[in-house]
Amino acid sequence: MRLRAALCCLGAAALLPPRAAALAGRGREELPGWVTGLFKRHKKEELVDKVQLEALATKKEALATDDGLTAKQRAAEWAKLQLEDEIDEAPANSGDVLEGLEWIDPEDPTHSQNVTSSAQLVALVGREKPIRVPYTVWSFGEMPAAARASFCEAALTWETRGAYVWHMPAVEPLLDLHPGWQAVWSKMPRTVMKSDVARYLVAYEKGGTYADYDVRGRSPPPVKEGTSLVLQVEQTLERWQVSPRSATGREKHYLQRIAQYYFSVEPKHPFFEMVLAESLKRVSGLLEEGHEDWADKWVLWSTGPDVITTVYHDNFENDPSVVLVPQDTIGKHMSAGAWKRGKDTAKVNLYASGGPDVYTDSTEGVDLYP
Repeated sequence: MRLRAALCCLGAAALLPPRAAALAGRGREELPGWVTGLFKRHKKEELVDKVQLEALATKKEALATDDGLTAKQRAAEWAKLQLEDEIDEAPANSGDVLEGLEWIDPEDPTHSQNVTSSAQLVALVGREKPIRVPYTVWSFGEMPAAARASFCEAALTWETRGAYVWHMPAVEPLLDLHPGWQAVWSKMPRTVMKSDVARYLVAYEKGGTYADYDVRGRSPPPVKEGTSLVLQVEQTLERWQVSPRSATGREKHYLQRIAQYYFSVEPKHPFFEMVLAESLKRVSGLLEEGHEDWADKWVLWSTGPDVITTVYHDNFENDPSVVLVPQDTIGKHMSAGAWKRGKDTAKVNLYASGGPDVYTDSTEGVDLYP
């Protein structure tokens, strides 16, 4: 729709092949019939576009002033209008089918709709910059209401119009673009490892503002002109003294630890290209060694925040397009720990108490990732 309007601004003659362009300067009575027909058809398309835009504007105005709608109904109608308004802007090759991707209304977490194609995703996101689109990954079956509400609360703090949940059926097709990960995907023994890699895959391919479901939003990400990646400090250690639960003996001794529970990034960023490569190297190495001890510390080292911390300090800490904010600035991690101590591999009710289980480490030393 807008492409046609932009081309009109260049002049109808510029749209025609050379012979037709030469003819366009002659009087109407001198033009061949095929050229006259082309102009008439183009004018008709412009008229149709104008009518459609006016109709959409009327619908949006009515929606905004209709006090008879509930928040849930208003959100549903808004999503439909966004799809109707923006679908022409979707890339021509974006008609692939998606399964397992949800749009959630941040103001009403009980209301969601399935996003069934990349074209629809583009339409729902609208004019939002990719780096600001909030998403999370859920790999533990049905996402509980408490987790949805927590995630949507953060999305509201970050001033967005929609929140997205990538379930594994939506993530796994991205493995076709990363054959190395496709080869080891089924061999990873912990569900949380797949959850870690899934957030990296979406970050690299789509971009966005990632948050664990148990992150409490504090302030919107400081995305300014020229910013391509925003990270947050997890914690800063005074000295390298860590608990046995965290220490593998293989991680680099960086005292400033980088959070993995939150980040904002543009699509195709080299940071997550390196994160995916480094994590794959670590996972593949452990598998080749015949590693059998997949305790939490090996998850943290192979797919978790140890990877993020290493890649940042080794390659990006002096990059002016990368912003690192202090601990708890954008989001505070409530450390629900639903996956810890092997809970992600057991068939247990993670929400038996009405909320996520909270893990407390009483081991001596500093726990890098409480």
